[in-house]
Amino acid sequence: MKRSIYLFSILVLAMLSFKIIKSYGFDPKPDILMDLEDEQIKANEKLITAQILSESLNRVYTIFENNLATSSQDAVKKEESVIFLNHLTDILETLEIKTIHLAPDAKEKFRNHTKIPYELTIECSFDKFGKFITELERHNRIIVIDEYKVKNGIERISLASSPEELMEQIIEMKISTLTLNKHSG
Repeated sequence: MKRSIYLFSILVLAMLSFKIIKSYGFDPKPDILMDLEDEQIKANEKLITAQILSESLNRVYTIFENNLATSSQDAVKKEESVIFLNHLTDILETLEIKTIHLAPDAKEKFRNHTKIPYELTIECSFDKFGKFITELERHNRIIVIDEYKVKNGIERISLASSPEELMEQIIEMKISTLTLNKHSG
């Protein structure tokens, strides 16, 4: 019995001394290394933020570059309406959105930009309308949604023959493309 007590005491003493030596003699990391790790984490977060901002700024620069006309005879102004209408109809066809009406209005010239408005009437679900807006947002031209109206009156409900018919909405939109005018001098 005495022998078991001695062995147990030696074991407890060995464990305590090992813990004391480990905590004071073998510090897992000096404080300076822990501080440097914290600084590195903060620097990495700033780097990631800078990379995200850089990508966003590159996209903004590309949009401005694509929408900058250097003179009144610039090809950007001349061809933008046809190119944009082709792209717009491609988006509508891809999303399987029924086009009821699509027409450009007269150009509006301002000091710093030229605005080409378009009238558009489509028939689609709200889900497809959201996808359409997202596609417009991705376009390399500056596109402004001036106005949209959802034709969803009571008479529409009474005329619908099925619930699926009610899912399709008639949406009238006025959108515009902007071309920035570069001033010489």
